[in-house]
Amino acid sequence: MSEQVQALADAAQADYFRFKLRQERSEVASILAKHTESLTLCMTKGDMRRASDIRRNIRTVERELQLIDRMVEALDDRFPDEAAAISGPVRRRA
Repeated sequence: MSEQVQALADAAQADYFRFKLRQERSEVASILAKHTESLTLCMTKGDMRRASDIRRNIRTVERELQLIDRMVEALDDRFPDEAAAISGPVRRRA
């Protein structure tokens, strides 16, 4: 396979994974919103034991969101031209 064909295949695969990761992030963000709503309800009712469990779940979901964000950022760093076409100017890390 020529280098150009391989580069196109790599870029297409990166686009696919970027799309799937963004879908996953949306679903996980929805879960976080539900947990946050549950936490608010527990705090209002004074159910501190349940609130503690929900806080732990929230931290787990937040870590999952951070992991997804790092994976998307890694794809954007590796394939910046495709990332620029999707999200605008390429972000550079300091």
